[in-house]
Amino acid sequence: AERWQAYVSRLGTQPGIIVAEQKVRDGQFYIVGLRDPLAADPQALLSGTQVDPARVHSQWQFYQSLEPEFVLKRLMASLTPPKSVRLSIVEDRIVAEGEAPDTWIDRARAAARQLSAGGPEFDISRVRDVSPEEREAERWQAYVSRLGTQPGIIVAEQKVRDGQFYIVGLRD
Repeated sequence: AERWQAYVSRLGTQPGIIVAEQKVRDGQFYIVGLRDPLAADPQALLSGTQVDPARVHSQWQFYQSLEPEFVLKRLMASLTPPKSVRLSIVEDRIVAEGEAPDTWIDRARAAARQLSAGGPEFDISRVRDVSPEEREAERWQAYVSRLGTQPGIIVAEQKVRDGQFYIVGLRD
């Protein structure tokens, strides 16, 4: 009975698991509750408890936990953020940071509006909208700046016109 109670207590501390009822009757152990599919497997948590799994009868109903770690996993799977965007948990909020195209930002805004009440807020205010043209122009400027720091190279003029890049200078 002590081992069973220790197991039930351990389940109660697991995110995504809610124990609704538990009892011991005729040497058998019964437990009923809610379990998020992303939560730890209650059956796997039995190992090491010395409670005979054959005597445990469990009934777990599906639910989606509002724990930030589970909401974050679901957002990662549904939004598939670009490599330039990082999602993290900050004080019970999910924060997105980085650069993304406007199409991804629109999808992220829609996902933020659809999150369940009582769950974490999804803050995308730190994601900068970068169009492909703007990103290309930033890469060009980074290249020109890098050239300007090289010994023996002088950049005299550079410009972008009609999607083409032009550079004039001196090279030792």
